[in-house]
Amino acid sequence: MGQLKFKIKLSFWLACGAVLLLGKLSVFAFYIVSVLIHELSHYFTALKYFYKCERIEISAFGLTLYGDFEEAVSKEQTAIALAGPFANLAISLFLFAAWYIYPEIYVFTRDFLYANLSIGLINLLPCYPLDGGRALLGILTRKRPYKSSLAIVKTLTAVFSLALFVVFVISLFTKYPLFALGIFAALLFSALLEQTDKQIYSRLNVIFGKKKRIKYGLEKKRLIFLPETTLKTMLGKIENGYVFEFEIVDENMKAVAIITEERFYNYISKYPVDTPISQIIKIPTF
Repeated sequence: MGQLKFKIKLSFWLACGAVLLLGKLSVFAFYIVSVLIHELSHYFTALKYFYKCERIEISAFGLTLYGDFEEAVSKEQTAIALAGPFANLAISLFLFAAWYIYPEIYVFTRDFLYANLSIGLINLLPCYPLDGGRALLGILTRKRPYKSSLAIVKTLTAVFSLALFVVFVISLFTKYPLFALGIFAALLFSALLEQTDKQIYSRLNVIFGKKKRIKYGLEKKRLIFLPETTLKTMLGKIENGYVFEFEIVDENMKAVAIITEERFYNYISKYPVDTPISQIIKIPTF
């Protein structure tokens, strides 16, 4: 984890002071550890796929993993998104099972289980930008364009947050107003206003990573595309565990250009992902 940096914000220290005054430091510590496990699970999964992770910021609101990634190759995006909540739920299940074997540990691990369980379940909600929403986005982009998939997930998020807010308003007329639910609904809806239109993960040492794995054997694949194919479409066909080569053909299926994977990633770094390959390389005419 040498390349991953940790940054502690002032709000975290203020929160520590507040929980000390309230005598809830142990609960706060369990929550921080649970979120750290969550974010590190994202990190190690992203690193497995050679995506760039820059830092983890620790604040009063939890931990956030930052990097050059928003939307990725669909299967890998889903795996990265689900890694965090699945890690929390796995810990919850383990502790729950341990209670039956060692019931005396219940008092010491109860808050830790509840922290992991709540973080895992909340993040599995199919709402953007929660992990469940990102996983759903990854699934949808396997069959449809990214923009329409994102629109579907954001619409679902808006409807869900509105429903939660309606429940909150109704609760105001009862003996038990759900202020936390109202705050969560507002935060979820406000996240929709953020611009997250990056179309690609930035690969971290892609070529170097594959060179390290050559000693175990790597299969070479050649993909065939027409000149009007965009970089984004080509990127979506790349999977880990292979060395790729791109063959550009004309309408008669005659090869007009060969692009190596290294050269392709050079194009990705220089051109927008919706650029057709014919605008980048010279396609001979006959």
